[in-house]
Amino acid sequence: MEQFTAEAPRKYKFFHEVLAEVNSEEHPNLRYYIYKTIILNNLYGVDIMREAVEIAKLRLFLKMVGSVDMNLRKPNFGLEPLPDIDFNIRAGNTLVGFATEEELKNAIQYDEDGNMRLDFGGKLEIFKEECQIVATAFRRFQDAQLITDKGEDTHKKAKAELQSRLDALNEKLNLYLASIYGIDKNSIPDEKKFKKKYEEWRTSHQPFHWFAEFYEIINERGGFDVIIGNPPYVEYSKVRNDYQINGYFLLKTGNLFSICAERFLRLKNIHQSAIGIIVPISSVSTPRMVPMLSIMQKKSTNLFISTYAVRPAKLFNGVDMNLTIFLGIKNDRGNSFTSTTNYLRWYEDNRSNLFSTLYYRSGKDKIENMMPKIGDKNGYNIFKKSISFNNNLAKLQTTKMDDTYETIYYHSGGRYFRKCIKERLSNEYKPLNIPINSADSIICLLSSSLYYYLWIAISDTFHVTKGYINFLTVPDTLLHDKHITSVCDKLLQSLKSHAERRIRNRADGTVQKK
Repeated sequence: MEQFTAEAPRKYKFFHEVLAEVNSEEHPNLRYYIYKTIILNNLYGVDIMREAVEIAKLRLFLKMVGSVDMNLRKPNFGLEPLPDIDFNIRAGNTLVGFATEEELKNAIQYDEDGNMRLDFGGKLEIFKEECQIVATAFRRFQDAQLITDKGEDTHKKAKAELQSRLDALNEKLNLYLASIYGIDKNSIPDEKKFKKKYEEWRTSHQPFHWFAEFYEIINERGGFDVIIGNPPYVEYSKVRNDYQINGYFLLKTGNLFSICAERFLRLKNIHQSAIGIIVPISSVSTPRMVPMLSIMQKKSTNLFISTYAVRPAKLFNGVDMNLTIFLGIKNDRGNSFTSTTNYLRWYEDNRSNLFSTLYYRSGKDKIENMMPKIGDKNGYNIFKKSISFNNNLAKLQTTKMDDTYETIYYHSGGRYFRKCIKERLSNEYKPLNIPINSADSIICLLSSSLYYYLWIAISDTFHVTKGYINFLTVPDTLLHDKHITSVCDKLLQSLKSHAERRIRNRADGTVQKK
């Protein structure tokens, strides 16, 4: 701003006004004031755990205080008062509540049976008017904190007014939302029973109405410019008894992280925005998550997908899970594309270089309803070639055994190599019924580094399901290769000679396996 105004003193009126405010005596520390204004005007967050909210607010305060050298001789150590960000960082359920005006409009317009209500227009306007009043009070409260000569009483009055108006608005929205869940005075005419049911619902669901809490951002500005989230990796079935969520396309995926991703996409600015989320690797490698991948691509002009191993080092200490980072950019310019990295393994000593050395492969390709974890063109060409032959293992198998078929067994677990043999050593070895005289070729193929590479590209990098086996194609030249039998014999002999018998302890008892 200083450079612009120095070069063109008569232009950039807004910059002049901001610089005059920044350089006034009531803001003695420039760096502190910049952080304070950013935190008040630009950062917002929601978490269902109240303690997480308090930790987040504390972390922001420490960032501000740590940015300057404090003067112990001055009042408040020479710093301006810390901002009150109780209305920026909020406790509530991200997935329950009205996120947008459109959601509220649909809820008011139609009853639970899908019939149109006659008076929905009037109710919507009342809610919108009250939201605008709350938004104005919110802005007045924020502005008051950046003017230090107004006094503490002014801040308290502004906060009290905002809290009162927001509580009243939320109560009306909560009552309306509860009626959609079947909790209203028509369904429960007894006043005491209704109040009890309503309070139980409100406590268990912790509704959060983005449309009301951040009205200016959601409605007047079209949504958030940047959304960053690390949603819970929890199956919806595990929380369904605590609270129910409705109205999500990705509810069918069955996990909260994908449902949260859909919520985030509704909250972002539709014209220009960015979204970053950290989710399990199943988001790009399991059939049930295909709808999530599709909606992420549809709502992003450019989508960057990077995938990370859990060993030898982890993205999060204590989280024993392979992870994926989605970075989605939405703008009104250029062609859409999706870019992916390889499946990344690294040592803890290399953490500082991990993100700066990411390499993405660009393309629009989805194969077998999955996005291959491949970050270079040559690797992708190998992948396409390897699955391009007519015969795949799904076609070669049968469920009806006769003299023309034989059985081999593939290992369904493990992280670092693949294995297929002719005998069943434990329940982790799954049968494949294949044409006779093809066993040696298929054993070699499923035990190869090539298949390991393909499996890493499409799987969750831990399980070996029938689907991950069946997609593999087998060249006719390999099926009829006369030399493959000797190669297979050497492979199986080597596996047997290097095998060790170990004891594995499991929750259901001790299992002995090779």
